Amino acid sequence: ETKMTAGDVAQLAYHLIKDYPEILEVTHLRQSQLAFNNINVISTNDMLNKNNKSLYIEGMDGLKTGFTDSAGYCFTGTAKQGDNRIITVVMGTSSKTKRFTETNKLMSYAFGLVN
Repeated sequence: ETKMTAGDVAQLAYHLIKDYPEILEVTHLRQSQLAFNNINVISTNDMLNKNNKSLYIEGMDGLKTGFTDSAGYCFTGTAKQGDNRIITVVMGTSSKTKRFTETNKLMSYAFGLVN
């Protein structure tokens, strides 16, 4: 069983975006049509929905949701406003929505400091 700290996940996300920025071409989409088997894939990142004013963050473009019994509902988020990119990691929340509300708080605070 692999266990990572929030810091480990943040470093992994940083290097993923730095070394493979094309990942954001996929993770910023609310839905996508896969070329093979014509499968429609809908993102589990509720923060991409501009109509959801309580969660949406301008510049949100990724990255990964997750859930395990031991870690709870998790989200590694990233957004870019101007020249500033923020990466957040939220772990251990009790619901799908809570991981996004906590991410929104963190990103709003961080962008308030750097913008």
